[in-house]
Amino acid sequence: AILAPIPYWISKKFNSKFILEVRDLWPESIIEYRGLSRRNPIVLFMYKLEKCMYVKADKIVFTMEGGKDYIKEKGWEKDVDLSKIHHINNGVDLEEFYYNKENYQIADPDLDDENTFKVVYTGSIRLANNVKKIVDVAQSINKKGFNNIKFLIYGDGTDKEYLKQYCEKFKINNVIFKGFVEKHKIPYILSKCDLNIMHFEQNSLKKYGASLNKMFEYFASGKPTISDCEFGYDIIKKYKCGIVIDNANAEQLAEEIIKLYNSSNEKYEFYCKNAIIAAKDYDYKNLVRKFEKVILELL
Repeated sequence: AILAPIPYWISKKFNSKFILEVRDLWPESIIEYRGLSRRNPIVLFMYKLEKCMYVKADKIVFTMEGGKDYIKEKGWEKDVDLSKIHHINNGVDLEEFYYNKENYQIADPDLDDENTFKVVYTGSIRLANNVKKIVDVAQSINKKGFNNIKFLIYGDGTDKEYLKQYCEKFKINNVIFKGFVEKHKIPYILSKCDLNIMHFEQNSLKKYGASLNKMFEYFASGKPTISDCEFGYDIIKKYKCGIVIDNANAEQLAEEIIKLYNSSNEKYEFYCKNAIIAAKDYDYKNLVRKFEKVILELL
């Protein structure tokens, strides 16, 4: 979504009050990801439209915690009342997550192998996701002789076949491509892993915060998460539920995974407990209550 206003029937019910939900920063995102110039006439028009919507809105809800920072950096705070800006992140439906975990289990010998430390990635396997870097991490760990650490990659995409062939060519036997799985099976998969891995290309938008649904599913699994991209208002750091190494290379990620593999049960469980705390705070039920308060302020 670019800018997602609350449906018309809700605004009508509340005397035509206008709530603007901002999930992605546009046109900032197309500048960052598509390389368009900020002086492009279309981009300039979109900036004007964006600012106009912020000015006209009665309430603004950013999924990124740094929404106010963005407004200030644009120099719009004189026209946009910062007091009407709120932050409600994406999250996870814990009730549905736990239901799916129990009711959609799969037979997978790699997941059931208690003799391996399982690092799991779920998501698309294409150029933009740069899953090749995860393969490089696995290769580095393989070369160090840690044969009990395996990477299970769930998902599909244009790069999958190339990466499978790459692993075969260089004998990277600690990476297993599991293919596409339905979303309702993901909770069970995550619950059986030992470490979740998040990988992103660093860019200037990350400083405003993260609103990734996958991250909250990782938390709900009750397992630590390792990330190579530090976000502004970083939630993994805030809850101490994993490891964040900003812009880390494959070797650095490999070293941190090995450290966690060798860490004490006490340290590992510390991350696990904090992941559950984070998931509960970002349960949809709590987020809905926050949104209700925003709406009630308009009455």
